[in-house]
Amino acid sequence: MQGRGLIITGHFFCWPSPRAQLNDTDTPVLVHPASWDPLHQPAPGTDSSDIRTDQVLAAVLGRTRARVLLALAEAPHSSTAELARQLDISAASASEHATVLRQAGLTDSRRQQRTVRHSLTPLGNDLLNRPRPLTTGQAPTAPHHAASRALDRR
Repeated sequence: MQGRGLIITGHFFCWPSPRAQLNDTDTPVLVHPASWDPLHQPAPGTDSSDIRTDQVLAAVLGRTRARVLLALAEAPHSSTAELARQLDISAASASEHATVLRQAGLTDSRRQQRTVRHSLTPLGNDLLNRPRPLTTGQAPTAPHHAASRALDRR
């Protein structure tokens, strides 16, 4: 390094392994994946005294279901297999969590040939305090399960 020093920095887009940025004139840079858990740490640049929606979701829904909901907010129309890969869970687990979230009216699932695609419903978006995405095509179907029928009668 010829006395040029070394800059070590974390980066959100450096995953899964560190990267080195080297040339003959600039200070070498070692970029490593940022260690930030969105379910347990406030987002960088936000006030840490605020109660995180993600933490509250994890407490109410369970950590994995909260992660599924957040993953669908980031990648609408994800397949069950894509959710499983993204969250590092089994396809059976991803399917089970998506089913429970759909039954609660937070997600919508649509079959597309041999694949099931999941997305947030307006209620799911509201729960995350996120703006509703622009939709094209059909609106999500309202859930028709015993709990929603009981709520409708009130």
